[in-house]
Amino acid sequence: MKHKGVRRCAISRPDPDPGGLGDLGREAGVVSLTRSALGNLIFLILGIAVAGRAPNSNTAASIANAVTFPMMFLSGTFFETSSLPSWLQEVVRFLPLTPLIKAMRKIAVDGDSITATGPELLLLVLWAAILFAVAARTFRFAER
Repeated sequence: MKHKGVRRCAISRPDPDPGGLGDLGREAGVVSLTRSALGNLIFLILGIAVAGRAPNSNTAASIANAVTFPMMFLSGTFFETSSLPSWLQEVVRFLPLTPLIKAMRKIAVDGDSITATGPELLLLVLWAAILFAVAARTFRFAER
């Protein structure tokens, strides 16, 4: 039985699995989201630690830029760390952005599970704990 004036079209109902990844896509999304939240927490704590050491906001911004810009360019954000000299690769391995980027690439590009990012997660949690201790010790709400 046809109804007059009613047409069906392909865009009327959204595809429940548009990427065709099923549970793998959902797991990767959840894992990526948790890694992103942990990365955001680390850099938030880093900002608080820098603010605690700086005498004013201008100095805090300069210190933050001096810390984050080299980290962005050396941690593999824009290019692979394998192109760096070997001695610098060893240093860069321990920056907080490097394990975050490696974990995100393992999940998004390689399709690895949450267990494959265990070493990176451990380094991120370690960085969060260290930076939290520094921030708790240095930050005060009163101006110097």
